[in-house]
Amino acid sequence: MESLVRGESSGESLESKIENIIESGKDLDQRQKIAFLGISFYQEFGKDKTEEILSESGAIHRRSVEELKKEGFSQDDFDWKERCKQKRKEIASRVNDMGALEFVKDIYVGADDPEPPNPKNVAGVFTYSYPNKDEDYIEVHLNKGVIPAESAGSHLQSSLELLCKKFVENKNIPEKVSGESWLMGIPAIRERLGFDIEFEKEFDLEKYDGIALWGQFVDSRGYFKQKEIEYLFENKEPRYKLTRASISISDLFHKYAPQYIGRELDSINDNKSYLEDQRMHEDLEKIKVFFKKPFTDESYQEMWSLIQKEPVWVMMLEKEEKKILGFFEGAKSKGVSFVEFAESLPKEDVEFFDTLFNKTKKEYLDSLVETKKVVIEQ
Repeated sequence: MESLVRGESSGESLESKIENIIESGKDLDQRQKIAFLGISFYQEFGKDKTEEILSESGAIHRRSVEELKKEGFSQDDFDWKERCKQKRKEIASRVNDMGALEFVKDIYVGADDPEPPNPKNVAGVFTYSYPNKDEDYIEVHLNKGVIPAESAGSHLQSSLELLCKKFVENKNIPEKVSGESWLMGIPAIRERLGFDIEFEKEFDLEKYDGIALWGQFVDSRGYFKQKEIEYLFENKEPRYKLTRASISISDLFHKYAPQYIGRELDSINDNKSYLEDQRMHEDLEKIKVFFKKPFTDESYQEMWSLIQKEPVWVMMLEKEEKKILGFFEGAKSKGVSFVEFAESLPKEDVEFFDTLFNKTKKEYLDSLVETKKVVIEQ
């Protein structure tokens, strides 16, 4: 097995390689099995790209964050994103030294599983969220690991019923629900659920799509599906492609929650607020960088030009311009950074500044939230 997992040509028969994968990975948990199979497959057919593919996986991203924090770095650091990127590459490169099996045991462990989702956004086997784009639809994700095809219909149907109730309870009713999974590549399941196919992704040897694609190779008891693995290695692609499908909110309620049809429902759309929060992050990080530098005439002007364009700071200045400018001028007169200057301020001044910023940011984002009435027509 050593030659296969290290990506070296072994002369083994395909049948022998598959048997070795199944035997070597038999004691791994479901997530580890899926990762082990994927890494073994990519090292067999896409050797040059394996490290690059792995560096984009969720488990390795979580491990990179964990290791950087242990090394004393913070997500508030201006170069955090670049450090994460480099750390992911470093972690992914270990696969060649350790071999796929030991790499999976080390990297894909409990601490690297996704964090528990917010209960507000959980409905049965689904978690749901807005995608990071300005469109009014909900994206659903499986939160229960592997769901076998033979029982997927009943699992997903009951979860879609819960999803409708969650939309009503949370006053968040989108225009449609969309999901992407190998399960949506099975016509019988898709049709039973009432979803329409949007597109099927071509399998790409240069991209690792995680459990949404690779879940088809492990059954509900946690065993490898040998026939599916044989198909994968013989055809260099899985039997079921990653498929995106969706259902309109009207069809969803008619099928799964008819009790709400004809009723006037409140819907609070916080998508704009969410997207603006994401967009603001980069601008606010740029301002933070200036806070850590000694104030000079030049750096002060650069910072000031950023602040005058940033909505939260504009609102803060409208409220407390004199006091905020007093802080800045104090740091500038001493030739120190704002962070250093703040250390000399009374505790109540520091708390005032933090409270003002957090309160203003919340007010700004809340102002973008829209409330409307929705009626699911007969």
